[in-house]
Amino acid sequence: IHAFEQKFREALNQDLNAASGLTALFGLIRGLNPILDKGLLREDQKNKGLFALEDADVVLGVLSKEEEEIPREAREIAAQRELARQSRDFAKADALRESLKSLGYQVEDTPAGTRLKKLKH
Repeated sequence: IHAFEQKFREALNQDLNAASGLTALFGLIRGLNPILDKGLLREDQKNKGLFALEDADVVLGVLSKEEEEIPREAREIAAQRELARQSRDFAKADALRESLKSLGYQVEDTPAGTRLKKLKH
């Protein structure tokens, strides 16, 4: 992810070299897909990859968004919660769960990691 971010910034610094930016973007996607398929990324790593993709998409506008996007704040809180759970700080994890609930998201802990689900009102 770090290599992608560096390559993407370099492409932008070259008079918005969109071809190089796209090459870096799709290189990241090709690299992440098999790792995601095997479930080898922690939730915080998934979020970092998603943030990198979103940042690139702000410039390039090539990614489709079929589902309602979870706000960045909610994803960041979910990543903090996952780290708290891994550290066995369950009081903090529960408090972060409540923060997510106040933002309108239910937390589902699965073997593949934490998922956020929009609460129905």
